[in-house]
Amino acid sequence: MFKIGTLDSLMELNETLAKIDLTLDSTVKKIEKQAKEIVNQELKIELTQANNQKPISKDVAEYIKEFRWEDTKYPRARSLIEITGMITEVIYKLTNNQLENENNR
Repeated sequence: MFKIGTLDSLMELNETLAKIDLTLDSTVKKIEKQAKEIVNQELKIELTQANNQKPISKDVAEYIKEFRWEDTKYPRARSLIEITGMITEVIYKLTNNQLENENNR
């Protein structure tokens, strides 16, 4: 179970998530477009495992169907605001990496 907080904090979180969603959607679409141009085939998601075994390659639809929340990375014991902050940090890193790749072309 996630820590919820007050109604005010949920309303603020809702506004923040709407902004993050737009940023993430744009970044993912750009990365997908670039990847399709490079490999010229259907995309797969490569998952690395914590125990350093060989990475697993999955079809995007298969990955979405089998998605499981990663409690080790984003513990449910933390508040939704903290988890959102952690995810936002990852999104901004991906966005910056994507922008750097575009500029290096």
